[in-house]
Amino acid sequence: MGNSTKVAKKASIPIVSATVVQLSTGIDSRNGSRAAAEKIYGIDKDVLDKLGEISGEVGTDITARKAIREHDRPHTPEEVQFMHEVIKAMIRRLAQYAATGTRPSPSLRLADLPTGTGLLS
Repeated sequence: MGNSTKVAKKASIPIVSATVVQLSTGIDSRNGSRAAAEKIYGIDKDVLDKLGEISGEVGTDITARKAIREHDRPHTPEEVQFMHEVIKAMIRRLAQYAATGTRPSPSLRLADLPTGTGLLS
């Protein structure tokens, strides 16, 4: 498990907050866009878009990232697991790129991640 994930769990930081930090500081702001990040870190844009959608468009008044969202409900266990798995993969890939200067492969695709009937489609 990535150190950021452990820290988030110990500090009781909601997974949505950890997701937002990873997307905004780890991916989007460093590279200018998710498409650029896809080329650098080998994370399909579909994965990043799904992560953004789940963290931004789902949640309650306490857990949601956005005040106005499409799905006013708690995250399903599948959505929480998806966010955890993607964050761990993102941390590993950012570290691998930082250490080697090369794009991690193979690409991380939606098909490589846990999904289920409880994952926002």
